[in-house]
Amino acid sequence: ISSGFFPLKSGQSEPISVSVILANGPAQDPDAIIRKAEIIRKKVRVQETYENDYQFANAPITPNLTAVAGDNRVTLYWDNIAETSFDTYINNIGGNGFDFEGYKIYRAQDPAFQDAENITSGFGIETFKTPLAIFDKVDNYFGFDSVGINGVNYYLGDNTCLQHSYVDTTVKNGFTYYYALVSYDFGYPQGEILPTESPIKISLQSDGSVITGQNVVKISPEASTAGYIKPTLGEIKRVQGTTTSKVTYSIIDELKVKENHTYTISFEDTIKVGEPPKPDTLNTKNFTLVDETDNVVLIDKSTNLSSDYEQPIVDGFRLIFNNEAKVELDIENSGWNNEGIMNYVFEKLITQTEKGEQRPNDYIIIFGEVGVGTSKEFVLSNNTFPSQPVNFQVFNKSSQSFINFGFVDIEKADGAGILSAKGATRDRIVFLEEDQNGVEKKTWWFYLSGANPNGERFPTAGDSVYINLKKPFLSADKFTFTTSAGKTDIDLAKEDLDNIKVVPNPYVASAKWEIKNPYNTGRGPRSLHFTHLPSKCTIRIFTVNGELVNTLYHDSELNDGTYDWDMLTKDRLAISYGVYIYQVEAPGIGDKIGKFAIIK
Repeated sequence: ISSGFFPLKSGQSEPISVSVILANGPAQDPDAIIRKAEIIRKKVRVQETYENDYQFANAPITPNLTAVAGDNRVTLYWDNIAETSFDTYINNIGGNGFDFEGYKIYRAQDPAFQDAENITSGFGIETFKTPLAIFDKVDNYFGFDSVGINGVNYYLGDNTCLQHSYVDTTVKNGFTYYYALVSYDFGYPQGEILPTESPIKISLQSDGSVITGQNVVKISPEASTAGYIKPTLGEIKRVQGTTTSKVTYSIIDELKVKENHTYTISFEDTIKVGEPPKPDTLNTKNFTLVDETDNVVLIDKSTNLSSDYEQPIVDGFRLIFNNEAKVELDIENSGWNNEGIMNYVFEKLITQTEKGEQRPNDYIIIFGEVGVGTSKEFVLSNNTFPSQPVNFQVFNKSSQSFINFGFVDIEKADGAGILSAKGATRDRIVFLEEDQNGVEKKTWWFYLSGANPNGERFPTAGDSVYINLKKPFLSADKFTFTTSAGKTDIDLAKEDLDNIKVVPNPYVASAKWEIKNPYNTGRGPRSLHFTHLPSKCTIRIFTVNGELVNTLYHDSELNDGTYDWDMLTKDRLAISYGVYIYQVEAPGIGDKIGKFAIIK
């Protein structure tokens, strides 16, 4: 580093800013013309940054990425910390500081991700990487950005919705893959500011090892161990309440599912008040997930219950809610037990002065002769309706009891106490149910439509109408389930010993998954895989003469049944060509003997 002359007196100090500028270019640039032009362009941007006191647009917060290897598959999942990013610089110049837009996943087999960086600029310089997957917000920012750089534009996605997990099924067992998850923003087109990505943090060491940052993983998919039984979540059972909404689950990280842990899901509800004549509605307010075994609250009063929302991953699984929008009649699962009866209306009681309370119950109205039931005197809209014998009863299926009801007997042509309707003149059954304090409240009402274009009749003795409601998750509802962690089945493991293999066999000069030689000299590391092994076993390798070449000890997670041997002897010397015998010994399971060949 050098500079021109400037005075520096004794005891005087001056700040110094240094920039290191590098440029890449295409292979067909022998005179480095393109590289030199790129250096000059970058130098201009560096000068602008310096003159702006290093104030410039920032990428969103770097997310945390986790990877789980499987059999010819890799599962990735990450947090949502990047979605709260705020860019002060963009905000100060008039843009939207909350400019997070989405996530991109890059995959490579080169730790520098050079095989993914293949989108070139107008100058032929590799500028952007090709993503394996993109998940972006549904908003006005999609397609290619409008600013661009050197003749190429950044792709913002196509409104696919945000996602926090991804399963890559295009990988092959034995190969090493590098995944990077970046968060990106939409930039500030009005200020000619490009979208920016969070950095990919990875460092290749001199010995060939790799140090990765929080958003980069190195992983090799492998077959699972012998006898592996995948983890399960037991049936999610409703133990309290009457909801018709459903809870399911998805296992994301098999290694984190706990053995014999019991969980409960509880809810709180709220009443959304409607302006008359609109009714109040009973809705789900939040849910809480508790690990009862450890007495730990895992999710506390989360208001995110939409089926489109990805719940956070806890203990290796993610809950999925299918919540009904409100308490209302389930038309498909309700109706008369006999045919030819007039259609009906069941709804929340509502008048100009009164609104009933929604009760999440199921009912049966059972018809008989007049006197089978008796209505209760009640007041509705300042009108008093007396008690009288009627031809029906109302049974609450949820509480398994008959309930009180009032009867608005208007249409009496067929006799008093008989539910009937002609045109707009309709009798009404008003449901009267106690609240938690024992106070009787009006809830629903039921009446016939009054229309009989096909000669429909009124209900008579022997008829019943089954009223089933759609019910969201409410405070009375509680679900429970128990998890079972992945484990080894000994009997199955004994059978799986026959699946143990050496790959490749024969080994001819090299294996496809061997890494690039990290050293300046020599052949570089070799790699031979023993697959479908028990989780704990000893591998002994012999020459055909019975001489022990090496002893290998395999002790892995249940999802990794592969041992990667560097093809060195116990004395750390490279093995010779020829045929070798191997023995796999797994305590409590058994032995497997086989052979493999090395051709150099």
